[in-house]
Amino acid sequence: MGRKNEITKEEISALIKLNKNDFEYKEWVAFSYAREWAFTKGENIPGELKEELAKHYSKKEQGLITKLIHIKIFINYLVNALFKKPWKADESCNINS
Repeated sequence: MGRKNEITKEEISALIKLNKNDFEYKEWVAFSYAREWAFTKGENIPGELKEELAKHYSKKEQGLITKLIHIKIFINYLVNALFKKPWKADESCNINS
């Protein structure tokens, strides 16, 4: 979907790698938090990452970030169900497809 919306392979790769140097620090914190939240279903997010999120985002913004994470996960499951391709933890992301 990203490629269809004119997101370049380089931008997708940067989002997958999440190198701090590729983003403004505040953005990197939000992306890292979202990734950790998705991987752990909201549990076991490193304390320092939670602290950085609180430092850079208001409570309202943090709530919006969490809502967006829930929406994205729901959409992912919905699309997977529609295409009958369940998510598998051992599959890697292929940015060339």
